[in-house]
Amino acid sequence: MSANLDMVFCDIEDLYLRFKLSKLIEIINDIGYQAVNLINFSTKEVLLNVIDLDSKNDIDKLNNKNIKFTAINKKESINYSFYIGQGIDLFNKTNRMCIIASTLDTYALWKPEHNPEKYSEIILTLAIKLQEYIRSTYGFIDLDFGMDAPFDDLEKNNISKIYWTNIFGKTLVTKLGKELLLSAPSWRTQYLSDGSIIYIIGSSPGIAKEHVDIEKIKTHFKVSTVR
Repeated sequence: MSANLDMVFCDIEDLYLRFKLSKLIEIINDIGYQAVNLINFSTKEVLLNVIDLDSKNDIDKLNNKNIKFTAINKKESINYSFYIGQGIDLFNKTNRMCIIASTLDTYALWKPEHNPEKYSEIILTLAIKLQEYIRSTYGFIDLDFGMDAPFDDLEKNNISKIYWTNIFGKTLVTKLGKELLLSAPSWRTQYLSDGSIIYIIGSSPGIAKEHVDIEKIKTHFKVSTVR
């Protein structure tokens, strides 16, 4: 399989005001990644080749730009391209912000000898750490077969699709209702420290030993599309 695996964090509240690029990079570095090559993906301008967290003020001056950088984890053989986009030019509204971490290193998800479940836990560890800082309105993780940022749905308090992993931010938990989310058929449902609920429907987004029945998920959430 050649599809990217994407983590997508969407916000329609105040992330664009409180977001610090240096803090995001610090979190990524603390769990074993090295962030390199900051680029403005709108202009293709190279902003920083080496990211030095001793110069946090210089990094945070880039908060309002549309940024791309690479996060490398040599130990686990997984690299991500991070894209941070915000504002009217990309999303038609000032308060809309999206952070995407995308990887092509998905081979272990399709080969039982590489333990897809263990590899999936590495992916989830990064996602949880990011959400606990970002506190996005909504996030999801899945193989990218045509995913996009569901801002219009979020502004109507509506979820139209369920992915492998779904992160319901604190505000969305309140609006959708804890009972709906906690009673959903799941492989794992977990509260996060920021008040989010993470809802996962299988042990791996690739070959999975355990996966919830898709029709049961559709019925519970009243959606037509699961994965």
